[in-house]
Amino acid sequence: MELQGEEKIKDDTKLIEFLSKKENLICCIPGVVEKDGDKFLSKTKVGFISLELKGEIKDFQVDGNKFINVIEIQGAGMEITVKTTLEVEKMILKWKVEYQAEGGLAQSFKKIIDSQAEKVAKDIINCSLQKSGALS
Repeated sequence: MELQGEEKIKDDTKLIEFLSKKENLICCIPGVVEKDGDKFLSKTKVGFISLELKGEIKDFQVDGNKFINVIEIQGAGMEITVKTTLEVEKMILKWKVEYQAEGGLAQSFKKIIDSQAEKVAKDIINCSLQKSGALS
């Protein structure tokens, strides 16, 4: 599945500085209860099910005003790979999130996982915008 959008910002420099630091990405992932370098543990609800998920940042690239990261998440009979591409230009943040969910549970709850993935992607983007000060 693929999601994309644009957000208006007021400060390109602050956002670029914030997005350039890998630790800021983990800080904006909802439900993270433990961090260990590039690995994290997240507790979340998907529909009516509470889950404990292990995640890891597998790729983190910064190229000027363009950012690409790949996160792998595992737990509860599923594996999810999320690739996020962000580009900051002329007071606009352009974003694209691509993800793939595999495993028995992922297929059984596809619609719920799709809506949760969209919510989490938007939560991470909003968190990044707020914490960076790019909206002020």
